[in-house]
Amino acid sequence: MGSLSGGGGGRGGALLDRALAVERAAAMLRFRIAAALLWAAGVYTTHAFLSGLLMHYSSRDVWVAAIITQLVLTVAESEFWGGGRSPVATGAVVIDTAINAAGIYPILVHLDATNVWLLVRDLTGIPALGAWGTLAVAIALGYIIAYAPERMWR
Repeated sequence: MGSLSGGGGGRGGALLDRALAVERAAAMLRFRIAAALLWAAGVYTTHAFLSGLLMHYSSRDVWVAAIITQLVLTVAESEFWGGGRSPVATGAVVIDTAINAAGIYPILVHLDATNVWLLVRDLTGIPALGAWGTLAVAIALGYIIAYAPERMWR
């Protein structure tokens, strides 16, 4: 008779092994979907940044440029996230973080006016963010948007 622990062979072990394999595949799929959505957030922040630079181009052209920029940065950064610190990979991470921060900064300017931030301020006693605090939050989020898709994909 097979063991349900997965190590005893037999039919029960094979079923458990299959169930565990399906669960691992489902978990990987969830992480990859989240990674794709975060990568899309990077495309959005890149689009927001490029919209100011390419204001005389059509919206479609700016979206295409944003997608291509994110693809190039993703490939260039891959060595960095794998542990390598070449100047190209490090530069790509810095550029991606800066582009993401620049794209998200205009949204974050109003962070102090949100109920969530009011709650944080009331609980912690910290003052309003101001421009420098907002910039720091934008840079932190820019780095997360650059890093998270790669991390979650693996």
